[in-house]
Amino acid sequence: MMPARKAKTHFTFVSKAEMNIPGIMVSQHRSKQKSIALNSGIVLLDIYTSQMGYKPGEDLHVTAKITNLSNRVIKPKFVLDEKKTYNGGEYIKVDQHDILQEKADAVKSRGSTTAVTKVLTIPRQLSPSILICPIIKLEYRLKVYLDITYAPSIVLKLPIVILPELTDENHLPPTSGFRYEAFGTSYEPAWINGPQAIDPPPPYEAAALYPLFSSSGYTDA
Repeated sequence: MMPARKAKTHFTFVSKAEMNIPGIMVSQHRSKQKSIALNSGIVLLDIYTSQMGYKPGEDLHVTAKITNLSNRVIKPKFVLDEKKTYNGGEYIKVDQHDILQEKADAVKSRGSTTAVTKVLTIPRQLSPSILICPIIKLEYRLKVYLDITYAPSIVLKLPIVILPELTDENHLPPTSGFRYEAFGTSYEPAWINGPQAIDPPPPYEAAALYPLFSSSGYTDA
């Protein structure tokens, strides 16, 4: 009896470029308000991007509007991270890491609203997002942190879709039609669970082009 062996090899997965995501070229916005402990005041954060979809090499402009009404100093941080999910049925592997990170100047306490804009250039070596494959998912998101002295950080997240370089932006859907839960375990796009389009059968006339085979010579198993 031969002993069991394991084999390992590397292959490049090429996904079908399905980027028919409503709202992919529309601006995004998230907001959050947090009260700091010990009656130290409140902090308000709003973040904006011009769109959800970007090609490798393009600039991602993100603006954070910070209203610091607390007595703490705040340090903004901008992060683009990547999440890969491998689904093998009973076995699921998740690999997540930061790709880019930028820091901004500290925001003083008891100040007025401060607008901070950062430009993150999407690395050219990034692979396009994979959102419709049942066994492999590749997702990206933008995270904005507010590190607060002696208090838990505030975090806001926005989904980012990396487009194939040859994508025709004129044919991308312009309006938003669903809520994209960035990296949420409950997020299941409609195109995964919904009915799939099936090619119609060929017309009757086309059947005449194919020869008929006799069943002689074959026996039932």
